[in-house]
Amino acid sequence: MSLDHETIIYGMIDAGDLDGDTAHHALNREVIAMLPPSDENPPLTRGMFSITGSTEMYQSQIIHFAASIKALEQNWHIWLEKFETLLSKLYWFGAIVHLESELFEGDYQYQWVVTDEAVDQNLFNDPILPISQWEFSGGPRKFDV
Repeated sequence: MSLDHETIIYGMIDAGDLDGDTAHHALNREVIAMLPPSDENPPLTRGMFSITGSTEMYQSQIIHFAASIKALEQNWHIWLEKFETLLSKLYWFGAIVHLESELFEGDYQYQWVVTDEAVDQNLFNDPILPISQWEFSGGPRKFDV
């Protein structure tokens, strides 16, 4: 089995807008800006992410990400851990990741949804706190390669 295949990941993190209060958007921008420009395999880097602007044109802050990574499936569980570490530093309501695998000839979807308890305890706190609790659903967290 060749591990020279391409794996594509893409998705978004929905940071919402806390009843018109967008102060948490600036905090999210700071967290994304602090991601490293390079990272060991599997990478989770600043260049993978883009954030919609904070203007009247956009209601919610959406943090987009995408990458093409060689043979990501062999370290998928590690990438998911890195992604969840990032989520634990952000202020958000939901996240979705799509993984397109050449090796396993399929598309997989992963979803994180913030619990109601975390919204109340973290986002409507003074000061607000990064999200620490969520519900996860989706494809396999580890591939047998």
